[in-house]
Order: sequence, then structure tokens, then C-alpha cells
Amino acid sequence: MRCGSRGPTALSKRWLALTAIVAQALFAVAARADDSAPPPYTIHWKQGGGGRLGAVWFHRQGDSPSGPGVELTFGQSLVAEAGPLYLGVAQEHVLRVLDSKSVAFSFTLYTLTTGARLGPLEPFASVGVASLTLDVFHGDYSAELFAPRIAAGVAAHVSRAVRIVFAAHSEYLWRWFGPDYRLRGVAIGIEVLKPSR
Repeated sequence: MRCGSRGPTALSKRWLALTAIVAQALFAVAARADDSAPPPYTIHWKQGGGGRLGAVWFHRQGDSPSGPGVELTFGQSLVAEAGPLYLGVAQEHVLRVLDSKSVAFSFTLYTLTTGARLGPLEPFASVGVASLTLDVFHGDYSAELFAPRIAAGVAAHVSRAVRIVFAAHSEYLWRWFGPDYRLRGVAIGIEVLKPSR
């Protein structure tokens, strides 16, 4: 995964605008809450990309979970840092091989992540939505729009630009044809973030 060098414009203008608005509001509140900090915080932008590999379990409503299958996620991200807090957006692609007859691919997963640096660790939480997903479950083909996803985890820096990420997630596939499916998974990954220029 290469890291872009054209600054924040490497991501869509909509997501950049959303990040800037939410980041300014969040950091302004944090600055007022911390009297020892010189308000306002200076926002530092970083961008890059990475990937995650993990296990995923799936089931229809009312059924027992099946799996684990394998999930591969890769894409690019933009992060705004101020003090110990950070806010990020990401555009990712997600491939899930759930079993020998079940596969799901999300063309673009948009996520919004917030977290904090606590020493060497960075706990975080995120919400996301997949713009379009195509899938097949044992011969039952379907597609869905706006499949929601939530996640939480912790990251640890191994260098100034590289961090290892551990995360757990849950998502719901609102399928156009056939029954809906719930997915839950855990993953480990690597991210490379460099200052935007």
C-alpha cells in the first residue's frame, strides 16, 4: 500500500470536509476541558494506508454462527491529530471468504474513527458503512447498499510512521435478495501514516 504525497486531496472532498468539521469541534471541546493546554490545539494531518487480515463468523438471524472464514481489508486513510486525540476517515475494500461456498466483497467501506494516545497504546472506536456489497451464500446471490459496521480496538506504534492494529468488528448485511446476515470478526493489521504535504 503506497502512501500518497499530494496531501489531503488524495481522499474525497466530502470526507475531508467532514473530518475537518468534526475534528475542529472535538478538539475545541478538549482544549476548553484541559486548562493546562494552550488552546486551541494545533491540528496535524497524516495520511497513508494499510491492511488487516482476520477471522470472521457469520449467521442468519436466529441461526448459530458459522465459520471462521477469512477477511482481508485494505485501503487508504486520512488522520487529524491534536494533542492526545485523533480523528480519522478511511476508504477501504473488504473481501470476505466465509466458507467454500460463501463470499462477500464490499467495493468501498467508509469509516470514521476516533481515538486517543495513552502512552504506547491508542484505543479507538469506529463506525462505517459499505457503499456497495456483492455476495453469495451457498448459491444464494445478492447485493446490498449501506451495510453498517462498528469496530473497536487498540493500536501500538512500532515506529513513528508504522503502527500495528488489533480490532474487533460487527456488521450487518441488508441483502436485497434472500435472508440478511450478521458478521462478527477480529483482525490484526498494519498501518503506515506520514505527515501530509
